Amino acid sequence: MRRFCLLLLLCSAALSLASCRHRPEVGPAPITTLTAQDRAEDTGGAIDLDWSGYAPPSNFDHYNIYRSRDPISTVARLRPISAVAKPDETTDAPTSYVDTPITDGLDYYYAVTAVDADGNEQRVVTGAGPVQSARQEPGPAPPLDVQVQDDDAPDDPGGVINLSWTLSPDDTGLGGPITGYQIVRLEQLEGEEKVLSDVLPGRSTYTDKSGDPKVQYYYGVRALADETVRSEMARSGAIISYGRWYNRNRTNVVVSLGIYAALVIFFITRARRGHELYVRPIPGIEALDDAIGRATEMGRPILYVSGLGGASGISTIAAMIILGRVARRVAEYGTPLLVPCIDPIVMNIEREIVRQAYLKAGHADAYDPDSVFFVTDSQFAYVAAVDGIMLRERPAACIYMGYFYAESLILAETGASTGAIQIAGTDADTQLPFFVTACDYTLMGEELYAASAYLSREPMILGSLKGQDWGKVLITALLVAGAVIVALGANWAPAAEFAESFKNLFAAM
Repeated sequence: MRRFCLLLLLCSAALSLASCRHRPEVGPAPITTLTAQDRAEDTGGAIDLDWSGYAPPSNFDHYNIYRSRDPISTVARLRPISAVAKPDETTDAPTSYVDTPITDGLDYYYAVTAVDADGNEQRVVTGAGPVQSARQEPGPAPPLDVQVQDDDAPDDPGGVINLSWTLSPDDTGLGGPITGYQIVRLEQLEGEEKVLSDVLPGRSTYTDKSGDPKVQYYYGVRALADETVRSEMARSGAIISYGRWYNRNRTNVVVSLGIYAALVIFFITRARRGHELYVRPIPGIEALDDAIGRATEMGRPILYVSGLGGASGISTIAAMIILGRVARRVAEYGTPLLVPCIDPIVMNIEREIVRQAYLKAGHADAYDPDSVFFVTDSQFAYVAAVDGIMLRERPAACIYMGYFYAESLILAETGASTGAIQIAGTDADTQLPFFVTACDYTLMGEELYAASAYLSREPMILGSLKGQDWGKVLITALLVAGAVIVALGANWAPAAEFAESFKNLFAAM
């Protein structure tokens, strides 16, 4: 019997190997006739690609062109620089391509792949290269004296470079032989060029706003006679830009942050001194004690789900704080608690939170570390496991706090089918309708954060919450006042004069 099974196993392996070896290729046949060479009789910056003789498949759609500074053995991690498609249904796609503009004197490698109408791209790639472009014909006279300067505007954020140059001697303005100037940037003096822009003839300045501060760049300018004829490049020296430490246009942001910080610090200080800070009662939080009491009377457990977010998520942190309050009540009443976790880090943190809650309640011996347990990090496998727990354990209360995704309705519907009282809270606005529909109480958006302050009464959290609330009051008041002033058509001239005098005073400082 064992020999017969071994024979069947060997036959199965042989058939699998044979099927792998003779698996039909997906995608068009490979292009093996690709050649790449410098374009003849040009002023540089162009490479001619040709793959004549290739017979595309009947359902051919387009060619992808790839370029790299390293030899190409696969295009899996490359992005095509261009595509060549059929101009119409009756005409074949061209089998040549001109790559421009590129940097003269650098090695380049190319590959061309065929793609069919189903989106399948050929698997086998035959690259071409290395190939360099070089100037073979004289072009127009280049511009002169390229100068670069770090932008010195008061509100310069950094990475802004001003270029200037002397016009090409051949530049006679619009309609002349010069059709424009090409602006390039290099990170190394003899490195690869990045074309920034083309400017009109007669223009001798350009501002580059796309650079990074504290990075050294070189710049070059070429005169263009048409799309393929260009002059030699006039280079600048090295330049590094630095941003200004303060942007005066953002003064309103600084003032707003100062007011907000002052409010938060003020309320945190009051909370630490023992002043009672009022927080509006939240029905969902008020119902927590009733849910725990109901579970205690029925002798059934409480299920607590802290969402699918990680330990660094704000909503997960709020859910952990609420869990501390629930665990302390559970410890006082002796009610079983089940906390299934999708993240192992969250599980360890919540185990410590529950342990501390039992310790503060004076029932450290009743703490069961297995009540907080890891299930899986797969979204719907986790939801299926939690649903199974609901159906087996029949919890009297299901509490969902934290960030949820598409599984929210599955959890809430299953909990509702068991007859459990359900309390949910999330800042995922796309999931709120499902919780509102299927749960008894729902904490919406910022109520989740307010609940953590309401339950913990921690001065830092409570003061931050009150500071945010008063900041919103001020913003609302300013919006209303501005709307009223605009509606009344008030004259802003005195305010404008005051703002201008304030600006001049600030500039003088």
